Amino acid sequence: MVNHVEAAFATPTTDFLPAVHAPTDSKELNDFKAWARGIGLDFDLYWSSAAGSYGTDPTLYHCTPFDLGWGWLVNLDHDFIGREALSKLKEDPPRKLVTLVWDQEDVTDVFKSLFRPEPYEYMEMHRELLGTLKASTVLVGDEEIGFAPSRCYSYWFKEMLSLGVISTKYATPGTVVTVKWGSKGYPQKLIKATVQPAPYKEDKRRHSIR
Repeated sequence: MVNHVEAAFATPTTDFLPAVHAPTDSKELNDFKAWARGIGLDFDLYWSSAAGSYGTDPTLYHCTPFDLGWGWLVNLDHDFIGREALSKLKEDPPRKLVTLVWDQEDVTDVFKSLFRPEPYEYMEMHRELLGTLKASTVLVGDEEIGFAPSRCYSYWFKEMLSLGVISTKYATPGTVVTVKWGSKGYPQKLIKATVQPAPYKEDKRRHSIR
């Protein structure tokens, strides 16, 4: 799953959630959720273990195709539910998928804190446990600009990485942002991170092997 971060392959239930959690009076949606539970697919389980500084409200993790780098898949040449909303988003997407490279010294201090009386929340290695959604708030100054899911250590790059769904205004590579590490109830660490493109790892599938 580390390669999902390096390759910017946003993954449901670890990077975003299906948009089925919002309160609704829609009979169709409620019928669908009842049907899903009937076959053992309980959407509530996907976010019951949600943690991190970004929050546990499942609707925080509802994303658009443009948030996740999938805008190129949006086809507006036919009518469908949501077409008008997607058409407006396509003109000026408010958020963008990026890679965040976490500051090595700040990350090291999180591990060093394990030997102090009040440690920061532990960073699982190489990444968060599968099936859990843990995301950190991303800031520029005091402004909240998005969230960072799928923190992981990349052995290939020897760096701590995460995906970032952040305001397009701050998505330029090289921009320095702050990640708030730690769930509520834990000491929280502000970690510097640098915005980089997503995917982070160069796609060499079409390179000549000669």
